[in-house]
Amino acid sequence: MQFFCFIGLVVAILAHPLEEEAVAIARRHGAKGISILDGRGIGFPEHKTFLGQTYQGLESTLLFLSDEIRAPRIAEALTRELHLLERFNGLAFTLPVDHADGIDIAAMAHFLDDEESAAR
Repeated sequence: MQFFCFIGLVVAILAHPLEEEAVAIARRHGAKGISILDGRGIGFPEHKTFLGQTYQGLESTLLFLSDEIRAPRIAEALTRELHLLERFNGLAFTLPVDHADGIDIAAMAHFLDDEESAAR
C-alpha cells in the first residue's frame, strides 16, 4: 500500500518559563517528538529596562513535525492555552514540509491509523 502524507512543521517560539507547559500541550494534541532549542530574543520595539539596557529574554524554540491536520491544531492550542497573543509570551505557526528524509512514512501512517481507531 502506498501512503502519501502531507507533513507540517510546527514552530513555537516561547518565553522560556512556558516551555514545559508548551510541551505538555503539544503532546496532549498529538505531538510525539519535539526538538527544543534555547535562545535569546529582542522584541521590536525593543523592551528597555530601568537602566536603559535592552532586555534580551530567554526563549525556547520548539520544533516538531506532524501531519497536516494536527499541525495547525497544535499551533492553535499553544496560542490559546499559553496566551501567546499577549505581549512577550511568544508565537506559534506552521510551515509546509516538501521533503523529509529520516521519517518512516509507512510507520507514520500506521501510527495515525491507530490513533484514529482509538479515538472512535
